[in-house]
Amino acid sequence: MRNILSLILFSSSLSALLSTSSSYQNIGVIGVVGNLGYLNPIALNTPPKVELNSSFEFDEDTNISIPLIYEDDENDEVAISIVEGGELGKVSIEHGNLIYTPYSNENGTDRLTLEFSDGFGGVVRKKVTFSIRPINDPPYIGEIENIEFTSSPNRIYEVVNLDIYDDDGDSIRVFATSSDSDIVEVETERDSLYLSIKPQQIGEANISVVVQDDKNLSSETGFKVRIYPAPAQIEIEKVKNLLVFNLIRGKNRYQDYITEELNLPDYLYSSNIFWRSSNQRYISDSGVVYQGGGERKIVQLTATIENSGFIGYKSFLLSIPEYISNDIEAVQKAKEYLTFEKIRGENTGQDHIYSELDLPTSWLFDTNISWKIDRNGSDGNITATISKGDYNLTKSFRVRFRDYDIDWLSYRRVLKNNSSRYRVVSDLYLPDRFPDGSVVVWDSSNSEIISTDGKVHRDKLLSDRYVHLTAKWRDKVKDFQFRVLKIGAEEEATSSISIGDRRIKVSSNSGKKVISNSETPPNFVDDRLELGDIVIYSDGVVEVVNEGSRVRIGDISADLNRSSIKTSQYEYISLGNSKIEYRKGSNKILSLGSGSYIEVDKSKTEFQRENLGVKIDRYGEITSYIKENEDRTIPTIRGSFSAGTDIKMERDKITIETPLNRVMEIE
Repeated sequence: MRNILSLILFSSSLSALLSTSSSYQNIGVIGVVGNLGYLNPIALNTPPKVELNSSFEFDEDTNISIPLIYEDDENDEVAISIVEGGELGKVSIEHGNLIYTPYSNENGTDRLTLEFSDGFGGVVRKKVTFSIRPINDPPYIGEIENIEFTSSPNRIYEVVNLDIYDDDGDSIRVFATSSDSDIVEVETERDSLYLSIKPQQIGEANISVVVQDDKNLSSETGFKVRIYPAPAQIEIEKVKNLLVFNLIRGKNRYQDYITEELNLPDYLYSSNIFWRSSNQRYISDSGVVYQGGGERKIVQLTATIENSGFIGYKSFLLSIPEYISNDIEAVQKAKEYLTFEKIRGENTGQDHIYSELDLPTSWLFDTNISWKIDRNGSDGNITATISKGDYNLTKSFRVRFRDYDIDWLSYRRVLKNNSSRYRVVSDLYLPDRFPDGSVVVWDSSNSEIISTDGKVHRDKLLSDRYVHLTAKWRDKVKDFQFRVLKIGAEEEATSSISIGDRRIKVSSNSGKKVISNSETPPNFVDDRLELGDIVIYSDGVVEVVNEGSRVRIGDISADLNRSSIKTSQYEYISLGNSKIEYRKGSNKILSLGSGSYIEVDKSKTEFQRENLGVKIDRYGEITSYIKENEDRTIPTIRGSFSAGTDIKMERDKITIETPLNRVMEIE
């Protein structure tokens, strides 16, 4: 009881002391230990000290980062939280910073309350005001998907609705342009585009669209308009490719010497053809040719090709020679007409003679020619003596013979009608001279099977045999190895395949055997077998009813759309009378019929030249070749391509792109 009374009296005295002295205000609670009472002073907690501006001002659509600076005397860990506010934007606290991001296009005043707490009762609240200034935004335009059409003989109209608006309520104007107004024209009205696709167009145009407000702020987007060819246009392109001078020339030999009636077809590939002569006094619309008179006459003959409302054109410049009344004038004119182009054969230029020349003995204006070739190493001179009656003139051509013999003497040339060097069933072609006159001597490892004149004797075989042939000329040697099949061995119908006019002809060695892709041998009814859109005849002819079909015969497949043939080992791309041969999976050129031409419509074809020999005559015929490369043969191309074909020629590379987007690269 005394201890309790003493404690009470002590506590009362202490309270009086504390009330009169400020220096003791930090003394804390009273503790009791055992039966004795004594004072245990404990320090009081203080809230965190925070330094933070109370207001900020900035533009809309702009975020702001504010460092949060604070201090706690007791080094307590301070937690920061957002108590209220953030109606106009997103608020977060990251790495000791207050991040405020206004919502898109929001402006005005937003207020926040932040709370700083040390976890021991020390709490400080701060209010922050954000003043968001309004700014003008550009108008909005949504993305526009690309649009595709099939070409039409009539103009096509299309409306494109735009997704556009302005958050600030400004008035909007729309502008649109076409990258190719010859294909697509474009106009605007309010929030719509009006496309106008011109008739018969094929190609692609980029449409750019700009929306602009009355404060000249703008946004932009774009899309593509693609126009694909209609089936009728493809048929017309086929006709244009087929319509070459050799098809219509009749008995005439050259375009610049027309004296005989022309052969003008009026129907090809489901297309009607109408002919028009620029001067019917000399060439009629039906192809009848009249004498030119005292001077040479140039006539343009144009074919108008119609199919399902579509129209295409193909023109030829033809020359009717002047009338010659005496032998002297005839020989003089014949000499004028005799150019290297008319005698070059498969050669690409006078300095690239590596194949036979075309040296006629009967010539124009009823003259005759005799030829003499002089050679000194690789340099040569070809002299023509042109004569009629008792009068004659000479004309010479300086040439350079190229050592292309090894490539000229190829397996393809030697095989003749055989499909493969591993399937020899008929005679070979073993030339005894090269184009430059060099003599070739042949050796055979077994002359009883293949003689040195190329004769193949299969009647002596009991089994398939390999025969080695060697060709020797000047200081050169080339070896060939062939597998000759015994009589009765299986002969696949692959020795000769040609594509043209929607028909694939397969000529087998036996003339009868046709192998299909089925496991069971096909049964022919009335010498024909129908396989869906494919009809196979017993004589080796395959007819395609649907041109989109793919033909497969044994190991061979053919696709008319690409004019190509594939086997398990090779792919052939047909170009006129030549072909490009690719190994499977490589796309590298192996061989091509040497020396030829590219025929295009000069008025519409882009022709880029770089490091090439190129000749374009006045009638639009183009001859091209890559300039000499000493370590390998680089052949030229033969084929007819439609107007609009782009032929890009670079060093050791030719790229051909047709209007139908078929791209071919030759390296």
